[in-house]
This record gives sequence, structure tokens and C-alpha cells, in this order.
Amino acid sequence: MSSAATATKPELAAQLEASSAALMMPESEAPALTTDVFKQTMTAMKAHHKAAVNNDSPVPMQAFALPVHLMVVSKSFRPTEGKTEVDAVLKASRDGLTATVPHHMNAVKAAVSKLHDTKNTDSFIDELNKDRNKYKAEANKKIDELYDHLQEKGIQFPAQQKHIIAASHSAGTFIISFVAKFASFVHDIYTKIVVWIKKAVDFVKEAAAVVKDFADRAVSAISDAWNSLF
Repeated sequence: MSSAATATKPELAAQLEASSAALMMPESEAPALTTDVFKQTMTAMKAHHKAAVNNDSPVPMQAFALPVHLMVVSKSFRPTEGKTEVDAVLKASRDGLTATVPHHMNAVKAAVSKLHDTKNTDSFIDELNKDRNKYKAEANKKIDELYDHLQEKGIQFPAQQKHIIAASHSAGTFIISFVAKFASFVHDIYTKIVVWIKKAVDFVKEAAAVVKDFADRAVSAISDAWNSLF
């Protein structure tokens, strides 16, 4: 288990407080991007993004605050040393996140099929909630893997540190949004099925179409978001 995953509440609070102050800091006053600063930023950002994934409040957490000059992914002025190695980590992360989509869409379709057979709506809700929680757990794991591997590459290739911070910020923010959209999708499909049942519509067929549409859009969104990072 990573050190960020086991951070105490006071430590996490201090990390988040420091990150909030960073956004207000002009580039001329920002600390030099030493390896220590890089590691501290990556650790704090990972902790923030995982906390946002786990946030069950209807009010979303604020975005992780970075100095403006560290937020932009610039491919034009990116050093070549270590680029291939960092891009390999980003591509593996993209592929791993993409692979979660059909797995969870199949779980939703299985829950719908079970509802058709049992007519047990309480069990259906439980199945959807379990899958939503599993997705949160997977998202946390994906964040851990991405940040830990990128941090390793940043230590190995210091010239890539600025790009890694910006790319991690973008990727982590996307994962938070993606988890929220999946939760919204789960709620939406339940609401639709209730209506379809009342109208005596073939809800298994209708749900399959909704699942396919979400899956197609999800895969496309992941591809677009990650391809902008390398």
C-alpha cells in the first residue's frame, strides 16, 4: 500500500491546505521544481484525487490547486529524455481504465437481466450500488498505479517532472469526473427502468441500448482525454 493511502487525517489536511495556497502563488514566487517538490506535489495531488473519488457529498470537492505554470500540458516544448517511458505509463493507464468499461457495463446488464427474472427491485438496487462502489475502489487503484508509476519515472527523468504533474492533474481530474458520471448513469438507468416497467416496455432491450450508448461515449471520452497527454 502506498504512503499516500495511509496518510493520517492531519497529514492530509496539511497537504490539501498547502495545495490550496499554491494556486494563488505567481509563477515568479513558486518554489523551484526540485525532485522533493515534485514528490510532495504528486503525493498531495494523489491524496486529493482519491478523496474526491470517495466523496459521497452532493457538493463536489474543489479541484486540486496547482500553480498555473504547472497545470498546462505542453507537448510542443516537452523534453525528449524520458518521454517514451512516461508515455508508456500514460498509455497503460488509458488502456486499463478503458478495460473497466465493458466489465462494469456487463455487470449492469446482468443486474437488469436478474431483475427481469426475479422482479426484485430491492435486489436490483443493491446490485447497482455494489457495482458503483466497486468502480470507486477500482478508480482509487487506477489513481494509485498511475501516480506511483509516474512518480518513479519523474525521479528517474527529472526533465519530465513538469509534464508529469500536469498530466497527472488532468488524468486524476478526469477519473473523478468519470466516477461521478458512472454513478449518475447507474441512477439514471434505474429511473428509466421504473418508467419502462410502468409502461410495460421491454426494459431489458431498452436498458441494453442505454448501456451501449454510455459505454461507447465513455471509451471515446477516455481516449480523447488521455491522447491529449502525450
